[in-house]
Amino acid sequence: MVRRDALGLGLRAVHYPALWARETAGVDFFEIIAENYLSGCAPARRNLHRARELAPIVLHGVSLNLLGPGDPDPAHLRALKQLADEVGAPWVTDHLCWTATHGHSSHDLLPAPRTRALARLAAARVREIQDRLERPFGLENLAPMATFGAADTLEEWEFFRDVVEDGGCGYLVDVNNLVVSSLNTGAEPGATLRGLDGSRVLQLHLAGHRREGRGPVVDTHDAPVTDDVWAVYRAAWSLLGPAPTLLEWDDRIPPYDEARAELTRAAQERSEARPTPAWPKAPRTRPVEAEREPVGGWQQKFLGLLAEPLVWRPPRAAPDTSRYDAGLVGAIGGEHGLGAVERLRAYHEQYWFRLLATLQRLYPALSRRMGLWSFNELASAFLTAHLPSGRDLGALGAGLPEFLAGSRWDTPDRREAALVDQVYAELFDLPVVSTWTPTASEQATLAQRRLVPSPTLRRTTLRWPMPVFRDQALEAAGEEALPLPTEAPATWLVFRTPSLDLVRLVAEPALVTLLEALEHEPVGAAMGRVAASAGDQDGLEAKVRGWFRAGVQWGWWIGVA
Repeated sequence: MVRRDALGLGLRAVHYPALWARETAGVDFFEIIAENYLSGCAPARRNLHRARELAPIVLHGVSLNLLGPGDPDPAHLRALKQLADEVGAPWVTDHLCWTATHGHSSHDLLPAPRTRALARLAAARVREIQDRLERPFGLENLAPMATFGAADTLEEWEFFRDVVEDGGCGYLVDVNNLVVSSLNTGAEPGATLRGLDGSRVLQLHLAGHRREGRGPVVDTHDAPVTDDVWAVYRAAWSLLGPAPTLLEWDDRIPPYDEARAELTRAAQERSEARPTPAWPKAPRTRPVEAEREPVGGWQQKFLGLLAEPLVWRPPRAAPDTSRYDAGLVGAIGGEHGLGAVERLRAYHEQYWFRLLATLQRLYPALSRRMGLWSFNELASAFLTAHLPSGRDLGALGAGLPEFLAGSRWDTPDRREAALVDQVYAELFDLPVVSTWTPTASEQATLAQRRLVPSPTLRRTTLRWPMPVFRDQALEAAGEEALPLPTEAPATWLVFRTPSLDLVRLVAEPALVTLLEALEHEPVGAAMGRVAASAGDQDGLEAKVRGWFRAGVQWGWWIGVA
């Protein structure tokens, strides 16, 4: 269980070393982004279960697409429930937004017109989701950078309240989002807090935000909690009552001790909150509203606008706003100091920067061999031709090496860099693989048996030492292209061990011959082929047996046939 006064932290990979050292004092629970753990990836699963041994885990989703076209995906809900059952999550949350339409995913949390019709549709979907998850479900308020002007017939807090209360679920009140929304649209945080039923609050979120230039404020989760967010948090604690509080920090993440110190400040802030008498809730009025389609073509226009390519020219990229759909621009509210084009431009840039940053992470060797600006041109062309469609950001780069081949960016070294990045990504994402340890009977007949290779071992012949270059790229700072390493043709083995470590090594010619032979012949014949190819090389038999023992230990085979 999670106490009402509990303090939680969004679990991120950079926190693992501190957690495994059991430095968890002051953190009562963790929250994970559910989509990061739905693929069955073995390292992610291992870390998830290790974290579960330290503290309870709640699930936070980003892709239920509650306000989008189409009903909730049953397969996604089954996977979400299975994950929640696996970690014993006391509740699951997602966002009151839409994320995808017509097979195109934004990987962003996008606003919709706040209408009664859409609130009714969302409430019906919430009831189905909560029934399928068989546990409490909560919705998080959005941090919109734009509104829909005359199309919004409900205030922000009314829309939030109606969906949650009619849907019979709980609130996840993101305090930072309340502040960001107020800065962008003028929505008053106090109105939301006074309009919600505190008994329905499952959780509170704290985070930092940022304003870039003269544009809207962006809910970046990459900075400390600001003073105005702390002030609204104190008000939330007074008006809504105690609720588990979680700190989100997703980018520019500080050392674990600093993040934990920021989190524990919440206990001090709420101790200074003054108790407030029960506030009368605003009446639930039902103004007459013309019936309309809750979702429609505007979503396809919105996402089509975001997918318009940026113009890549250092020192920054810029969208071509002249191609924005005039009808959509006219529908966006331009109040509170910013026009519709500036708001849409902010969403446009955020869409591309998120996707490009993900591809840079997935292809470190290629992006640093090309330099980030040149890589972004390649990645933009690839994404324009292959619109993102799935929920998993980790699958965003599938097909990029094939797209590179034959393109104007194609060179032999870049092709090799992309290949090595792809191998590492595929090995990392594999689920748990059962390794093989020969039994006594198998050892007695091993010479006549065929080995079954493991998917966790990859063998590739390279002109340059790209696995070493990839390690250097991961550590390098800056945006410029890294120099090409000296040519050193070799066959490389890249594999994931049973302990889930990724290892790379240069294979001797005799080892390459052995592995190739083992793919087609019984063990005895394969070892004989190695001996024949190497002549009377001193110590070859002992070396081959050593390679074989190491291969068993490293999980190169998963059985015999």
